Amino acid sequence: MADLTKCNSQDCPIKQHCKRYTADSGMIQSWFTETPGRWEHHHSDLQRMIWQCDMFWGEQSEGIFQYLQNVVK
Repeated sequence: MADLTKCNSQDCPIKQHCKRYTADSGMIQSWFTETPGRWEHHHSDLQRMIWQCDMFWGEQSEGIFQYLQNVVK
C-alpha cells in the first residue's frame, strides 16, 4: 500500500511523474476527493497556462520523504 494520499486525476499533464498517481494502491488507501492540481495563468504571460499542483510527489519529494523517515527512526 502506498503510505500517501493518492490522486486519480486523468487531466493532470504530469501524472506519470507523480508518485501520488503511479504508486500501487492497497486495500485500504486514502484518495483526494478533488484534484489538487489546477491550470493557472503564467505570471509573465497571461495567455499561457501552466499546471500548478501543491501536492506533486516527484523524485525529489521521495528523497526528502526517505530522509525524514530515517530521522524519525
